[in-house]
Amino acid sequence: MHNELTSVDIKKMQEEIDYRMRVVRPKCIEDLQTARGFGDLSENFEYKAAKREKGILDFSDAEHFLLELLEQDGEPTPLCREMQSRIKEIYIDEYQDVDEMQDEIFRLVGGEHRFMVGDIKQSIYGFRGAHPQTLLDFQKIYPSARILKMEENFRSSRSIVDRAAVFIAQNQNRYDKKMHTAAEQGLP
Repeated sequence: MHNELTSVDIKKMQEEIDYRMRVVRPKCIEDLQTARGFGDLSENFEYKAAKREKGILDFSDAEHFLLELLEQDGEPTPLCREMQSRIKEIYIDEYQDVDEMQDEIFRLVGGEHRFMVGDIKQSIYGFRGAHPQTLLDFQKIYPSARILKMEENFRSSRSIVDRAAVFIAQNQNRYDKKMHTAAEQGLP
């Protein structure tokens, strides 16, 4: 049984978060932008300055900050290890739309105790960094992982499923599936 967080623990965490927001976060954002080659940041400067001035985070900032709280120097932090001990498994839907940073967060917290649902064919968020290859590579990283294929289509007629299978077969970057349906032939 794990002990509850005390008010002293919470106070220490608040101090650490405050420090990271004032000192570490601005430097990390700058380093990440440089490392990732964002190029000319002049059009983003006002947005970033306004966030810094108001002490607010956007979603991307929150992801970076969380990753920092979970991992330092390539190793899980004490906070991360505590979360790992409390979380038995994580269920993540639409995994084909997870980006590399989100995958790293899930990896740190859940390791191979992740139940991921996704369909590479439905990945539509590449414009915001989705990395469906992460889903494809999971079994290479975790060889004992099991892949359950959902091959029966319950929504479409047989003619639609058959025609879709022809197009999908052209994509080599996917898991091999044999789509089928119990539905009637129907109109395409």
